[in-house]
Amino acid sequence: MLDREEGAAPEGRRVSPRLRALMSLGIVVGVGAVTTLAVFTDTVSMTTGTIQAANLDIRLSGQDAWSATSFAAPAMIPGESVAVTVPVQRAVGSTAFTYGATGSVTTSNAFSTNVRLKVYAGSATSGTACPTTTQLAGGTAGTALGTTPTALFGSRTTLATPAAIPTVAQVDNLCLLVTLPTTTPTTAAALSTTLTFAFNATTPGA
Repeated sequence: MLDREEGAAPEGRRVSPRLRALMSLGIVVGVGAVTTLAVFTDTVSMTTGTIQAANLDIRLSGQDAWSATSFAAPAMIPGESVAVTVPVQRAVGSTAFTYGATGSVTTSNAFSTNVRLKVYAGSATSGTACPTTTQLAGGTAGTALGTTPTALFGSRTTLATPAAIPTVAQVDNLCLLVTLPTTTPTTAAALSTTLTFAFNATTPGA
């Protein structure tokens, strides 16, 4: 009589295919659990420098609101002119910009409607004259100003460079020339007005 092979199932107790599959699954799971590996992790961080909006600062003669009291003519007669230098500045710490200007009068009367304005690049050569090489506004006859602001020029680029923030104020001198034409009528006598100018800066690319 032959001996049963060792490990063989006894007769009548054969292992079912389902049980055999479960036993195999148990072996697989067991091996998987044993072979799970640990991993190392690490984190690195980054902090930026300060991010800040640019400072846009246009000034006239170092001031935010400049009263040019020397730009006056208390007794103009037809044919006379008065000139003043206006130092437009890009203040220390300001970003680059282009700028334009508007002008108006505070009072409308027979005198103010006859006054004519011209604007030139550069400084006044005297109290009654401007350098005429580069004219920015006024043309041949000059610009008449009303109580509503009139655009004189726009997008002047003199203070648009360099891009680097200045440690010393940059200056662009303008010369304003006001003339009372010889054709001014007698009805303008003894009347007066005040001129108001606004200089508007805009960052490049806007």
